[in-house]
Amino acid sequence: MNIFKKKEIVLDCFTADAFVYDNAKINYANKFIPDWWKDTPPVVQGDRTIRNCRGIIDFYSTGIVIPSWFEMQYDGVDNYLTSCTVDTSGSHPNHQYEGFVGDGKNMKLHSPWVFRCNRNINFTWTQPTWNNRDSIDRYTILPAVVNYKYQFHTNISLFMTNKDQKKGTVIEPLTPLVILHPMTEEKVIIKNHLVDEREYERITGINKIFIGFDSLNEQNKRKKFIKRVDELNCPYNNA
Repeated sequence: MNIFKKKEIVLDCFTADAFVYDNAKINYANKFIPDWWKDTPPVVQGDRTIRNCRGIIDFYSTGIVIPSWFEMQYDGVDNYLTSCTVDTSGSHPNHQYEGFVGDGKNMKLHSPWVFRCNRNINFTWTQPTWNNRDSIDRYTILPAVVNYKYQFHTNISLFMTNKDQKKGTVIEPLTPLVILHPMTEEKVIIKNHLVDEREYERITGINKIFIGFDSLNEQNKRKKFIKRVDELNCPYNNA
């Protein structure tokens, strides 16, 4: 017996929102491989296709995805309407990073998930662009490197380009928003947890951020979200 064997890496994912827990769990990226890639034949006209790309295969085989727990639409003016309440307070004003922002707009999405990892592992945080072909010209998820041994939040910094925006859906329900890649060759085990508000506050050190979840209006929004998932026949919802 090897007494020096390292303990397995566990990424515990906590939410106090039963709706999110039931409908938008954190999962491995191989559950989110886009249909267009799976439908591409390995060979076309004698040439190997993107279906053989080792980079994409490893991108999904080693990643972890945070899916959207809402649907976002643009009203054609300057407003983004969501199917479920999404707290965007704390978004970064343009003067904080003028050298980058241009005519864009930052929107910080306060995620209902907090993560805790039992090992000191860094994760890359990027946009799963292969899933977001129709939104490339609308938004970018700003990249980072994160560590869940010492901090727990998973808020998403979404950068709207604001260039030639057209009215309509920007983000569909359960769209892969963020893909994380652990900086280790060891397997990371994902464990989703539904906790009460007291436990959530103990883990995060802050009051619960969700707004009006028991209101009739919010319940109707959530019913619409589930209906949209059914209409889209979304393959991303997971057990």
